[in-house]
Amino acid sequence: MSRDHGPGGSHATVRFGAQVWDLELGSSVTFGRSDDCDIVLTRRDEDLLVSRQAGQLTAVPGGLLVTNESVRNPIYLRGIPGAEHKIEPRMTLGTMPFTRCRVVVIGGRAEPYILDVTCLAAEGSAKPGPEDKDPTTLGYKRIEMPPAQRRYLAALCEPMLTGVGAAPASYREIAARCDVALGTVRKSLDALRLRVSGECRIPGLIHPEGSSRKAHGTVNFRVRLADWAVSSGNATHGDLEDLD
Repeated sequence: MSRDHGPGGSHATVRFGAQVWDLELGSSVTFGRSDDCDIVLTRRDEDLLVSRQAGQLTAVPGGLLVTNESVRNPIYLRGIPGAEHKIEPRMTLGTMPFTRCRVVVIGGRAEPYILDVTCLAAEGSAKPGPEDKDPTTLGYKRIEMPPAQRRYLAALCEPMLTGVGAAPASYREIAARCDVALGTVRKSLDALRLRVSGECRIPGLIHPEGSSRKAHGTVNFRVRLADWAVSSGNATHGDLEDLD
């Protein structure tokens, strides 16, 4: 990787303001608020809403991997042209098939922090078609689970995947869709979120230590579990076929 130089023969370039970083295949740069990052988005005390270690960009065949290194703040990937994709904490998305994109970090100021990315190695390749509009999900791996639990998870995410609604299905709706008891669904999905929280280190799926018991009933873990499942590819349109 060359720092603050023109693109030359590099695999990809990353621009932040007037600075340019060249990435060779296999190299990476970090970004965030810490002075230890390669790309310092804002000085340590200027914008505390930016994570100290916000993320990392790694050059791989076909583009870059964008990894969210924060434990609580999402970052965003925007294809040029293309939709905006939310990258949850501890998640990685590939820039493929886009040759140009932006990595967006939201802080406390009015304008976000934007990293402009050009994947030179991908230039001249075929433009994305309707089937390739989504970047590759690489951070959360599609984990193994019992078929019944996969069906409950698919039913949970069905409204989001089909566009019927932005909110996931309720436990009662899942039970009716899968023709099982309400308690069976709740027990299975509760076990899944505890597993995902522990094994995959996904935040927001369990009550934090020391939290008030009175506040427990106000937390909707179904939404967080559904967001994780859809974003990570653990609930897809293909999974919906098993519901019918």
